[in-house]
Amino acid sequence: MGRDSEKTEDIGKISEIVCDMQEAAEEDIALNCNGKPTIEKMCILPSVIPLLRKHYLQSMFLDFGILSVLKMWLAPLPDQSLQPLQVREEVLKLLLEYPGIDKSLLKESGIGKAVMFLYEHPKETRENKKRAQMLIDKWARLIYNKAIDYSALCKEERTKRDLGLMPKRSDFAEKRNSSGIDFIDDIFSAGRDTHLCPGDKGWVSRARVPMASNKAYIFRPKWKDEQDDRSSKKQFAGIGKVTKNCVVSKRRKQVLSNRIVPVSIDGRNMTFY
Repeated sequence: MGRDSEKTEDIGKISEIVCDMQEAAEEDIALNCNGKPTIEKMCILPSVIPLLRKHYLQSMFLDFGILSVLKMWLAPLPDQSLQPLQVREEVLKLLLEYPGIDKSLLKESGIGKAVMFLYEHPKETRENKKRAQMLIDKWARLIYNKAIDYSALCKEERTKRDLGLMPKRSDFAEKRNSSGIDFIDDIFSAGRDTHLCPGDKGWVSRARVPMASNKAYIFRPKWKDEQDDRSSKKQFAGIGKVTKNCVVSKRRKQVLSNRIVPVSIDGRNMTFY
């Protein structure tokens, strides 16, 4: 009897909290339409958030439609302004703490659209955009049944997973003849050694279908080393010096060609052809 009474008490408390949050959101919408500041959600925020964070109550809150109410707390106001910053921060943090949410509840509540709106809004803070992106990635994996978070994997785990997913060589690729040469190589060498001409038996007057490769590319190439960067910088520096010298010499030639040459009346320093 004690457990049943406690459960009934929790259910009554949860339904009361959800109703209070919905009423506060609706009152803030009315205040915003009248050009007044929205303060109702801010008034109940300190008393509501600690209860929403209790792990043993989270499943009950989800059953009572807390996601639809939280969507109202995140959605923009009628004048397209954002909700108070403290409200947005606390709600996004709270959603990150909820472990498993059924994808049917996510679709019905439409909270994903409100989170995406904050992620794409230019006036949203950088911290809230990071939280929104984490929620979008988390829910996308849930909706598309992708259990692995690849961004959280370390380099060793990614390499081990790539090696595990590497396709095995097919029997066609592993088949060898008596001389120890690959069967695929035999096919191409046979076509090259016969030297068939047009009109001969077996001549094909079209391009052959390329054979599928059995290679698996799992090793990621490294970026440029420091030595390559230094050598390229030195190379560009040398090109710059050569270009500068060419410009200087060109200017000198122009100055010499435009210089006034004195003419001698006696005919000195004159060239006769």
